Amino acid sequence: MVRHCVDCHLWQIDLVVETEDIGLFEQVLSGEGEKSLSYWLPGLRLLEFEKLEFKHYAANVDVPAQVNKIEGKFMIQNFKKAYGCFATGKRYCSLLDSEGMVIRTTWYTDIVQEFRNAPYVLQNTDARTDHVKC
Repeated sequence: MVRHCVDCHLWQIDLVVETEDIGLFEQVLSGEGEKSLSYWLPGLRLLEFEKLEFKHYAANVDVPAQVNKIEGKFMIQNFKKAYGCFATGKRYCSLLDSEGMVIRTTWYTDIVQEFRNAPYVLQNTDARTDHVKC
């Protein structure tokens, strides 16, 4: 993303990670100078998923780790994106999965402006492939 995104250093980018993985990401962010991801993306913030404020969540609810890691992997990934978006407090939020990447030179500002000019939601289900105007 950093290599091909011309203006990503101007954006607040929130990386939502689980508590057990936070140390790994802190190492990547804390390098010195150009070796640090924070050097290239000064707006990058680490958000610890388990510490995000959940409206319908109680700390006394015990969910087995096996459910989180195996059976609910995709559900947890989607919750991380959605609650990370809520945590920003912003009106608009762009969601990228960890596999998402920019493959050619891009201005993120252009992508956002195009969406604001003509908002849409992409869908792809077994029944249809189309988009819906917002």
